[in-house]
Amino acid sequence: MLISKQSITASQVYRSRKVYRLCVLFILLLCWACMGYARLSIPSAVKEDTVALQYGKQQYTLLRYQDQLLVVDPNVKKNVLTVRLSEAKNPYFICTSPDRQWFIYSSKTDRLSYVYDLRTGTLKNILPFLIESAVFSTTGSRVYLLHSKSILQSRLAVYDLDSWRPLIERSVNGAAEDMALNQKETKLLFAVRSVVQVVDTDSLIMRTADWEDGRLRLLTFHPIMDELYASVNQRNAIEIRDLATKKKVLTVSGHDAPITKLAYSPDGQHLISLDANGYLYTWDIEHRRRVAAFSAISAFEFIDNAFLWLRKNQIWEKIAWDALYQDKYENDGDYFFSDKQKKKLNIVPRPIFAYTKETNLVLGVGVNLVFNNSNPKDKKQQNYFRPSTLTPHISYGFNGQFNVGLNADYFNKDGWHFINTIQFLNNNRSFYFGYGHDADRDDRMVYYNDVFSLAGTITKSFNPKMFIGVKYHFRKDNELDFGDNKAMGVPNVSGGFLGGAGIVLQYDNRNDVFFPTTGRYINLSYTHYGNWLRSDFTYQDVEVDYRSYRPLGILTNGTTLAFQALYQGVFGNDAPFYQLPYLAADRIIRGVWRNLYIDKQAIALQAELRAGFSNLNDRYGFVVFMGLGDVTDDFLKHYSPRPIGVLGLGLRQQLIPRLKLQSRIDASVNTRGDLGVLGGIGLSF
Repeated sequence: MLISKQSITASQVYRSRKVYRLCVLFILLLCWACMGYARLSIPSAVKEDTVALQYGKQQYTLLRYQDQLLVVDPNVKKNVLTVRLSEAKNPYFICTSPDRQWFIYSSKTDRLSYVYDLRTGTLKNILPFLIESAVFSTTGSRVYLLHSKSILQSRLAVYDLDSWRPLIERSVNGAAEDMALNQKETKLLFAVRSVVQVVDTDSLIMRTADWEDGRLRLLTFHPIMDELYASVNQRNAIEIRDLATKKKVLTVSGHDAPITKLAYSPDGQHLISLDANGYLYTWDIEHRRRVAAFSAISAFEFIDNAFLWLRKNQIWEKIAWDALYQDKYENDGDYFFSDKQKKKLNIVPRPIFAYTKETNLVLGVGVNLVFNNSNPKDKKQQNYFRPSTLTPHISYGFNGQFNVGLNADYFNKDGWHFINTIQFLNNNRSFYFGYGHDADRDDRMVYYNDVFSLAGTITKSFNPKMFIGVKYHFRKDNELDFGDNKAMGVPNVSGGFLGGAGIVLQYDNRNDVFFPTTGRYINLSYTHYGNWLRSDFTYQDVEVDYRSYRPLGILTNGTTLAFQALYQGVFGNDAPFYQLPYLAADRIIRGVWRNLYIDKQAIALQAELRAGFSNLNDRYGFVVFMGLGDVTDDFLKHYSPRPIGVLGLGLRQQLIPRLKLQSRIDASVNTRGDLGVLGGIGLSF
């Protein structure tokens, strides 16, 4: 029995080993099959693209393997879609729809865009262009495509998602790259360089255009407040803007690397930003603090309204909003958040192009440095703050003139206002016509000389509208060179030094210094020139300058009627003729020869109607102006009127739209038959 028992045991052992070997072999075969399946589904050599796709509860990861683009569901490690690529680089553009049905990618090699149905894995349509941005409607019925970008224009189109056929399409001036759709699907926002346009979603007709400080990207609407949107500026800072007021609400800075993705949280209380180095920050907008920071993040998406999905080290993690708050970031809001509405410094190149009878064609260049050191919380600035400007310039006239100068206009928060102009004219070319009504433009003598001048005012406000201060003027003219002509009867041909100072009183309640639409400006000044300042000439100068601005409810928004009245009188018989009151473009009457209308007293009026071409685009506009003026020895004694009138048109462009700083070019004709063309920076008055 013992032997028999041992035989049975050996037989059992043999059978057990056989079964074991079969099981091991089966497991090895199964593992081999699984590994082979895995290699077919997700190749081991594949590298994950940085633009991983994750939408809602279903996660899609975009992978690249040789010439294939794989859209993978990581939950089951199975390809949802395999696309064969025609280029070695990553696709030019890729995205999926929020409902996970549509997958779009653009190939730069083919210059085509491919639309796939992820549910069936089939190719739905091929679009004959490259896509820059795609936004799907909240109803899932249409998609907005920004495509065919070039230097001069782009295309904006609406496609039906059932048929993938265009419903409406229009061109966009400039290279547009990014856009956003509000929650109610009533506004479509896109950026072309520094211009942000809002268009109607049904007609694609532009509603408004807004010029910002620089190029904007990664546009995203607030999910609840339709007038708010966030973007990333050219300095890699996040900016929140209000479309209704056209103002910057908040600036958020904190990323060292370029921001690659920006989004509002579903409740609109937070902004989430991700940069190229993998740092993800969550910003609490209401309390102005950074509440979370993560590293090594390649992508993020939202799940419902309570969770955030983060892809870290190729793994998706679900994080509840409550877990995002970290106390260590509670007090750093002052460092990251800013209320500043404008840049501290705007640098605007200033091309100089003009034509005058004296100089012929004038070409040059200057730079407008506009300083915006405003602080809305500073009570000292609230009533009378103005932007300050510094403008160096250099130009050449084709009759041989060389002009270099520097203009400064500085406002201090304590109420001080400093204006100064320093200028040097080499080989300055001018004409002498005579005095008053006896002057004849056909009987003129040309002369040349060098001029150095320094002039300005220093005033201090004693209430928000009133300024009082001193005025100064120094000028050195070398001898006037009339060439071969005899300077018979021309006074002061030897030139000399001119020095004067006096008092100035100003009233200013304009709503804006660069582009006033309401208010008045009054300047009263008295200057005494004499030996006490080593002046070679002794006389007194009185000037009254009145300006008013009134908005009109016609044409376009911001239409303004501007009016100016100017009087200047010289008292004393020692003033050089080139310093007598005159009518010319740099004073009040455009299109008039310099020195043609000079005398001891001058008076002039001018009015200008200013309007834009469209309410949708207020950067470009036009003006219609007219003026009337006259000169005489004394308006109160033996005055014989012989006024000169001028009428003209002008074009305007906002160089710095936020500050309303304009460039201008005017063409005019006067009652004596003279034509004038003049350009410049800033308003004419």
